[in-house]
Amino acid sequence: IDREGVSILTYAACMNDTDALRCILKEIEGNSELIDAQIPKSGFVYVGIPGSCTALIGAMVVGSPQAAEILLEAGANPYITEKNMFDPLLCACVYGRLENVKYWFEKFPEWEINRERGKFGSTPMLSAVALGPNRLKLVEYLISKGAVVDGISYNGTSTLTAACANDDADPRVIRTLLENSRDMKMI
Repeated sequence: IDREGVSILTYAACMNDTDALRCILKEIEGNSELIDAQIPKSGFVYVGIPGSCTALIGAMVVGSPQAAEILLEAGANPYITEKNMFDPLLCACVYGRLENVKYWFEKFPEWEINRERGKFGSTPMLSAVALGPNRLKLVEYLISKGAVVDGISYNGTSTLTAACANDDADPRVIRTLLENSRDMKMI
């Protein structure tokens, strides 16, 4: 762990260096404290990294399905969250990482896709549409896995409201949400 509180495992995961991941994990085999080490709670917000992220969250956000798989096979805990209580899946959705989201559901087919998580009551769908461009394929994939499109966060924000408020809003995402709503009053 460096002087800023970041483990070399996290660096390897974020760099998607699968050889380094395997090498490091071989050295720390079975040491869940190191495998699940979290960055400082203060995070590195100036570059968009919230506090308490793990190597697995890093792999899901900027790495690959292969990096996430290596970590999970080594015993990384998929339930550890960052400081806003977003799990690795929600983090991947926030960053629009479709391939990593697909891997997650292959690995965890029973993961509760519509369960509200985090301080804000976010779902994978709400997390996917709130920020960033190029979300249509991710939204379509989440719908194919059973995600509802008309959820409401703890502060009353609907998925449609979040999608419309996104600075990079895509009219096709908005149309897809409207076409798949279960209750027009909820959107």
